Amino acid sequence: MEFKCNKTALSDLTDEKWAILKGLSYLLTCFDKATVMLSGQKYSTFVSAIPVLRKIESYLSNQFMFKFDDVAKMAKTKKLYYELYGEMEFFKRVVLNLDYARMLLLQEFQQRFTGLYDNFLWLTLLDPRYGKKSTHWKSNDE
Repeated sequence: MEFKCNKTALSDLTDEKWAILKGLSYLLTCFDKATVMLSGQKYSTFVSAIPVLRKIESYLSNQFMFKFDDVAKMAKTKKLYYELYGEMEFFKRVVLNLDYARMLLLQEFQQRFTGLYDNFLWLTLLDPRYGKKSTHWKSNDE
């Protein structure tokens, strides 16, 4: 595919570049879902912040996100990604870089939101959607 306009012409996107783009799309899916969830106008979204942030952290903490050992047990999107690019010579390099990007995102995410949870846990507890039996609580102390 070639992109052209009157001032510039972009070179064709190689299979490797498409693999990188699709991998980044897969990696950033959690942020898209969080944005949709926290952008509601007809319902309270602030009380959802802690559960959503914890879901993002859990998603980014998945060390197996870019592991392709057992194709039969993979999720549909991940399996399709492997079927498209898994046999190509660049695949291992791309996957290593994507996993490195995942680890960097997790590190930055954890630095940015350190200490935030303690201040807002009680707001979440008061919302019936996230009562004390919700799965986002990390311990009984919370």
